Amino acid sequence: MDFTGKPMKEFIFVTAQGFGTEEKLQQWAEIGITHAKRKLK
Repeated sequence: MDFTGKPMKEFIFVTAQGFGTEEKLQQWAEIGITHAKRKLK
């Protein structure tokens, strides 16, 4: 993603089809949380 002139690393864009249900949204949230926790170690 790049909207400030500097690309953001480790950023994904999920289209509306990717979170059309509560379950799909929850899956993406869990993926992000898991990744962030790994970065803290």
